[in-house]
Amino acid sequence: MMTAGLDNRAGCGSNGVLRVPGRPQGGAACAGTRKKCQPSSGSSKDHINDRYTRIACSAHLVQYWSFDMIFAVRLRAREKPAERNCSGSRTSVMLCPCLVPQRIDEPHAGVVEVPPDAAVVQVLAADPAVLSDDPASPARAALPLNVEVALPLTASQPLGLIFESPDDQALFITDISGAAKIHNENSPAKVLQLRDRVVSVDGQQGDAETLQGVIAQRLADKDAKTINISVVRPGLREVVLTEFGKLGVELKYKDTSAGTIISAIEEDGLLAKWNAQHPEAAVALGDYIIAVNEVTCSHGPEILKALATKVKLRMTVLSVLHYSS
Repeated sequence: MMTAGLDNRAGCGSNGVLRVPGRPQGGAACAGTRKKCQPSSGSSKDHINDRYTRIACSAHLVQYWSFDMIFAVRLRAREKPAERNCSGSRTSVMLCPCLVPQRIDEPHAGVVEVPPDAAVVQVLAADPAVLSDDPASPARAALPLNVEVALPLTASQPLGLIFESPDDQALFITDISGAAKIHNENSPAKVLQLRDRVVSVDGQQGDAETLQGVIAQRLADKDAKTINISVVRPGLREVVLTEFGKLGVELKYKDTSAGTIISAIEEDGLLAKWNAQHPEAAVALGDYIIAVNEVTCSHGPEILKALATKVKLRMTVLSVLHYSS
């Protein structure tokens, strides 16, 4: 599986996680924990023999196809799985989405297209599918929330925040301890939470590196008593896809990312069609895919693999953190 290289610039840990130190007099650095990706208990035995073809372009973009896998992982309780015999395959066959994981340090270039297996074409023609229009579908249109907190700065406590930036632009909170945790316990009305995206520090905006720099400068100021951090708290949305075809997105991630950022949406892809049909539950650039069919993965590449997992079901549910208002 192709993975983007880690960012080894100053300010990043060896594992690619951005860390902000406490004051020189503070305690030890914080350490976050993550759970490994585990398939759901109802997974089929057919979650095996994943076969991918790796096609590299001039810009080292990679596209993955699984020729006899279907693109779907969850079946609503009222639906029944459909099986077909297709050129000896034990499962129904569906063309996987066109996932274009772009390296953050490489310019975009064209992606080599791989024609589907003849059996795939036959199944598509025999049984066209449509996007779910069921009003009871699990699409959640939760709105993001803007929150601003003033964290106290003391010599006895580190700031206690660990960040990550899958695309070097957005800065997400991945662990909370130290002064930040104490603030959350004492001020429940205004707290920081995991997955919050930092948008400004002491009124200054910028990319991940800029925001980290502002935080570091504030921590180095021995006369500073507080640091003001503004974040966007995402709303969880679930995108339910039941149509054959390509997903039509570009994703950015790092090995240590807890998901993948949507960096582009193609006009002719399934995600764009979902947005047009469900504007109240649309996803946008900068949103964060954290799970596929309720299986949460701890690394960006696992999200890509989950999107091409071989199963017998015919529905795919993307769990997306939505940050745009």
